[in-house]
Amino acid sequence: MEDILTYVIVFGVIIGGVAIWQLRRSKARPYVLSTQNYPELQLRVIIQKQDGKTKDFLVQTTGLQELSVSSLFVELISKSRSFAKIDTGLIHKNLDLPILILQNQVIQFIYPFDSFKKYLQSSDFKFKSFRVVLEDGNGKKYKSHEMAFNKNWVIYRPDTGRYN
Repeated sequence: MEDILTYVIVFGVIIGGVAIWQLRRSKARPYVLSTQNYPELQLRVIIQKQDGKTKDFLVQTTGLQELSVSSLFVELISKSRSFAKIDTGLIHKNLDLPILILQNQVIQFIYPFDSFKKYLQSSDFKFKSFRVVLEDGNGKKYKSHEMAFNKNWVIYRPDTGRYN
């Protein structure tokens, strides 16, 4: 009788552990790739992973002053440091720009990672890295850090090669 009770308790603990692990694993987890602070705004590039796979590509802006954003695009950078501009409005159909960002207001532009990746893959421009660029109504550009894809199309922030 005690052996059966021990087996039931051990089996219950294992089932409970698997259930807790599965619930924690299924949550969407944000990973910040780039944070750039400007006097007018804070620009963050975030990827969201769920079940171990990248689900969304987010561009988050926090207004430190009132600012009008006129365009949001991706700047592709080749190995020879030549640039190509790709409009993100083609990836995200209901992107209403220009948009007014008020002070202390947080705005997120969310792109499904699969469509973002396919859109960059379909580009004729051979790129080594890319960055997200936000342009205000006056033509001032706010750029994120450079990011790249590895051979398995996993996004990361590459090393600059400069130290000290």
